Parts: sequence; structure tokens; C-alpha cells
Amino acid sequence: MTSEKSTKSSTTNTRSSGSRFQPLDILRGLIMVIMAVDHVSFFIARVHFSEYWGVQLPLYTDALSFITRFITHQCAPGFFFLMGAGIVLLTASRKRKGWNERRITSFLSIRGSILIAVELLVLNFAWMIGGMRGVAGSAEPPGGGSDYTIFYFGILCCLGCNLILCGLLRNLEARILFGLSVITMIASQLLIPPAANADVLYNPLLRLLLIPGQTGLICVMYPIIPWLGVTMWGMIFGKLLLTDEKKGFRFSLVLSIVLLALFVTWRIPFGGGDFHSPVSNTWIGYLNLTKYPPSIAFISLTMGVNLLLLFGLSKIENTAPLKILGVFGRVPFFFYVSHIALYTLAGAFTLHYEIAYPLLYLSWLLSLVLLYPLCVWFGKLKIKAPAESIIRFF
Repeated sequence: MTSEKSTKSSTTNTRSSGSRFQPLDILRGLIMVIMAVDHVSFFIARVHFSEYWGVQLPLYTDALSFITRFITHQCAPGFFFLMGAGIVLLTASRKRKGWNERRITSFLSIRGSILIAVELLVLNFAWMIGGMRGVAGSAEPPGGGSDYTIFYFGILCCLGCNLILCGLLRNLEARILFGLSVITMIASQLLIPPAANADVLYNPLLRLLLIPGQTGLICVMYPIIPWLGVTMWGMIFGKLLLTDEKKGFRFSLVLSIVLLALFVTWRIPFGGGDFHSPVSNTWIGYLNLTKYPPSIAFISLTMGVNLLLLFGLSKIENTAPLKILGVFGRVPFFFYVSHIALYTLAGAFTLHYEIAYPLLYLSWLLSLVLLYPLCVWFGKLKIKAPAESIIRFF
């Protein structure tokens, strides 16, 4: 989402009206390139691990395979948080251009619908092709009812739904958003069924809202409600940035410390906060967490790290390497679709070959080199496009 600033900023802010908050772009770019590691693993190396409720967590035989998966856990929480901030910042930007509330709501709703449509009508085919090639380490999702998945509700679908819903809530006060975020997070933990119910074929609507898994031809990885709270945290952060930039980044630091302290005090001694007990009394066992849906331990650790990174980036945002990440972060949707297309094509050439981790990471680096000039080109195209242009939806 656009990271632009309201004219109502306090005198403590140093950015000019309408300028972008670069740390948000850089963090978004960082999680984009980290996400690409996971997708190279799926499409090209054909090794991928999944952490579902009710299903045994992956058993890793070495630290490298775990770390390769673990580092990518930062991505989904980061996307939802930054999208929440983007909703607020884009609203302020469009109001400066004279848009009324109805027009802004329509823009957010259309953009959310495009995310959903692109995943269901375009990217689903890529995931189907990748899955048919065979993926080692991938667990079957809870539920079942079919050997195939036709409609895959992944992260773009959930982001799109959250964008539409939270777009309607964007004018609520921060304290109300915080209360709603706590309610949705607690409800998500309490209402997920016990592991004994993992094979139940729940109604597809219930899966879409709360319980990940497969029912017939539909598989939901990212249900809406468990991720709403993280999106609302982002909206609160965006509101703070608009009033006082320093206060906003202090909020990210304080919340980071609270979340990481919660994880350490709850998870390490007691193994709590997750839908699974630790699979072993090792550091991998305690860090191996449930992602589908995100447990309290998962959110505490990943958002704690994301917010700490965000605060750090606010102090060093002008360095050259970080500006490269900002290029990716300013065109996240374009990057997402482009890298999935590239990896689907590349996977066809590695179909009969076993890809080791060194080659996996080399493939990842080469893909970023190829995608960078495309992202530079689209970023320039997007900047030149008027606010009403269809390009802005992408």
C-alpha cells in the first residue's frame, strides 16, 4: 500500500507532506525477497514444509532445512501489518487529493477484489503445476475429501479480504482497533478445534473465516479472522505515524519488546502459546511453530522480529543496499505475480533434477537479479500514473 503522509502531521515530523515512509518500503522489500526463498524451495527445489493445526509439525533432520523455512515465517505477518498501515496512509493521501470517503472505500474494495481474483483465477494454476511435480516434506492439510485442490485460498485472498474489511474500519479510533485486534486473536486461538477433529470436512465458509484446511476441491491456507488482528495493529501504527513519526516508530519498538518477552517467558520454559507442544527439547523444537492458523507464539515471535526490524530501519534507511530493497517494496503485487511466474517456468527445467540448498540459494539470488530491473521499470510507471489510473490497483 502507498506509504504517504497526512498534512495534519505534527511539528515533530521531519518528512514533507506526501513523502513516503521509506522504512515501510524497505521492510516490505526485505520480506518480499525472503518470501522468494520459500517459493524457490517449492517450485524449483521441490522441498517445502507446512505447519498446520491438528497435523504433526515437520521433523527437520538438519539446521539448514529448518532455517530456510523458519526465516520465511516473517513474511506473512509483515505483509498484513504493513497493509494495515498502508490503508491508513493511503486514506490520508487520497483525502489530500480531494477524494471523499465513498471513493476511498471503493478504491480499497476494488484493489482487494483484484488480489482475490488474481490468486483464484491466475496463480492457482501455478500452485497446481508446482504441486503436481511433487514436493518433498509437504504435509497434507487438515480435512480432505479430494486428491486435488482447484481453489487455493492463499495469502493474496486473505490480504484482499482483510483489505476490504479493514478498509471499512479505517476511521475507527486506535483504542477500538486495538480492542478488536485482541478479540480476534483470542477468538482464533480458542475456537480452533482440537487435533482429533483434523479430518473433519468443515464447511468451506467456516474454513475461509477461521479453520485452515481442505474440504473437497477447496483448500484454505490463510483464513480471514486469525490475520485481522495483525492488520489492525498496522492500522494503529499508521495512525501514529500520521500524528507523530517518532511516536510511531517508538510504538514499534515497545510492541516488539513486549511480544518477544511474551514469547520467551511463555514458550521457552513451558512450551506454550502454540497448537502443538515442542516436537523436541532443542532450539528447533521450540521455534517450530504452527503457522496455519498463526498461533499466539507464532505471532509473538514473528511480529516481535518484524517490529524490531522496522524500528532499526527507521534509523538507517538511507543506506544504498536498503534502497535496493525499497525498489522491491514499492511494487509488492507486481513482484509477487512476476516471481511466481518466473519460478513456475524455471521449475519446468529442474523437474528431473535434485536441487541442493546451495543451488537453491543461488537460484534465489539470480532470480532477484532478473526481477530487479522489471521492478524498477514498473515502479517508475506507477509513480507517473495518476491516482485514478488502473495501474494504481497493482
